Amino acid sequence: TRDGIAFNGDTAAANSLDDYETGTWTPSPSSGGLSTASATYTKVGRMVYIEYNGAFTGTRGSEQFRISGLPFTTAFWTACSMYTQYYSQEGTEQLSGAFQGSSTKIAFVSYGGEALGTHFSNGYLVVNGWYRI
Repeated sequence: TRDGIAFNGDTAAANSLDDYETGTWTPSPSSGGLSTASATYTKVGRMVYIEYNGAFTGTRGSEQFRISGLPFTTAFWTACSMYTQYYSQEGTEQLSGAFQGSSTKIAFVSYGGEALGTHFSNGYLVVNGWYRI
């Protein structure tokens, strides 16, 4: 017998999709607090797709904001296909995020490239992206 999903009638075990997993992960902020509404992942082979939605609480300093706790260790630094949006009473800000290499962390900066300082306080954070393991 063979495990996995076959495509177009292919019967070769080597060509089946047999490395697929879904689940949740627990994000942990470098400062402040996160109230997670949803943190899910889908792993297909060596690619991991993540989603996070939740409230951020607390005013931060000038250091770079990071979230750790990704479900799998990243293969290398990459900012590929990450969408991040931050909503607060002061307005909306699109952030740039990078998956740190050989870690379980995401590092964030504003699109201007500066570290997220005290203007990044109570609000709502949405992150969607993928990385390679």
